[in-house]
Amino acid sequence: MKMLDVKSRACSVWKGDQLTVAYSIFQTGSRVLVTSYGPFRGLRGTIQTVDTIAADLDEPFCFYQIALEGAHIQEPIWFEWNEVELVAPAPTGLHEPRRLL
Repeated sequence: MKMLDVKSRACSVWKGDQLTVAYSIFQTGSRVLVTSYGPFRGLRGTIQTVDTIAADLDEPFCFYQIALEGAHIQEPIWFEWNEVELVAPAPTGLHEPRRLL
């Protein structure tokens, strides 16, 4: 498994004569809405960590560790990529680039 601070990316797929976006991987710091059926459905939060699994698949396989707002659990919770929707992308320009010593 890879723990990454990834940039948003998407894959386009042709369905018939229409081009549609099949999936995307969200960046750390992005705001999301939980859409899975469970106790956290409808809550919003911020992605803390992106964990991707390198595999030759048609869809991405990754997990997001999300700090939820309004949940009784204070620790960030892990969700599969298809259990969240993007509300707002990560703010840009707030992080200083890392310097190698």
